[in-house]
Amino acid sequence: MRRRQRPLPYYEYTDRHGERRARTRIPLGNGKYREVQLGIFGSPESLAKHRQLQEKWELSPQQGTGSAGPLAVRDLVATFLEYAEQHYRDADGRPTSEFRCYVEGVRPLLRLHGATPARDFGPVALKAVRGVMIEEGWARKTINQHVGRIRRIWKWGVAEQLVPAAVWQALLSLSGLQQGRTKAPDYPDVAPPPIAAVKAAYRKLSPPLRAMVHVQVLTGMRPQDVCRLNGAEIDRPGLVVDGVAIWVFRPRRHKTAWRGHTKAVAIGPRAQRILQPFLAMAGDGYLFRPARAGSKPYDSHSYAHRVRDACRRAKCAHWSPGQLRHAAATAIQHEAGLDAARAVLGHRDAQTTTIYAERDLKQAAAVARRIG
Repeated sequence: MRRRQRPLPYYEYTDRHGERRARTRIPLGNGKYREVQLGIFGSPESLAKHRQLQEKWELSPQQGTGSAGPLAVRDLVATFLEYAEQHYRDADGRPTSEFRCYVEGVRPLLRLHGATPARDFGPVALKAVRGVMIEEGWARKTINQHVGRIRRIWKWGVAEQLVPAAVWQALLSLSGLQQGRTKAPDYPDVAPPPIAAVKAAYRKLSPPLRAMVHVQVLTGMRPQDVCRLNGAEIDRPGLVVDGVAIWVFRPRRHKTAWRGHTKAVAIGPRAQRILQPFLAMAGDGYLFRPARAGSKPYDSHSYAHRVRDACRRAKCAHWSPGQLRHAAATAIQHEAGLDAARAVLGHRDAQTTTIYAERDLKQAAAVARRIG
């Protein structure tokens, strides 16, 4: 008869947002364990999940044997994804796109080497996983990014003492795919959208979405930033250039906030006139949301979906909100030069601007005075 195992622990901890949460640790053998997030501490959902894990643990074939096999790749990945789901969140606690990228990138890995011991996964195995990505037609740059993410899973495993450091160091020896020396395709860089297509789809959009498109073209904002426009983070008048008030949008949430970078977007007179009626209705809240009562503000995914649907209904070439930023960059560079375009788009490197701080903000404001 199987001897009843000691109950799995039910730990309380406080996350970075000050919320009390619960987790448990599931032994994997050889002194290793896997942490599982359970939810809000003391909630019925977290307690029910804990009971389910306890029952599954007691029925595990490894129980009563006192030993377990080596940690498999699938277990290392599962443990990392539980960590990543909590780690890759913005200031409001929402999961970022990086977590979704990890989920997508490990699919070929698990399909090919899920049962392989994590300590035995080396450069040859990683190269085989990369080969699957190439066969499935993934872009060269995308493959290199996903291979880097897989390496970071093993780096994290080293820090958690789940795998030997030598395994991660060996994975670093695999060089990235080089342009022209691989079957993986290189797709063209994102280009500005066709003007005729933008105009055609524009007529099929609702007033808030039309305003978002127009503001993006005038300011060069990223889609996620225009979605997050809210009255509380718009400094009015912000700056005054040649007697003209320039608003400054200082979002708390943005792409590089996790690096400690700050962001400031200059909003000129034309964009101000577009935003005024939405500010009057929203006050300090989010400016752009569907007309339905109680609707959440648009995010980058719903915004892109509405644009894609408008292109379909207008029967025009498809374009995405991300391309509008490239259109703005092209127009600003033509009007005011590369350095001005870099300042307006918030790039720290002019090279980044060609691919698509106070002095910068003043220069961006001067451009907004003339263009935006």
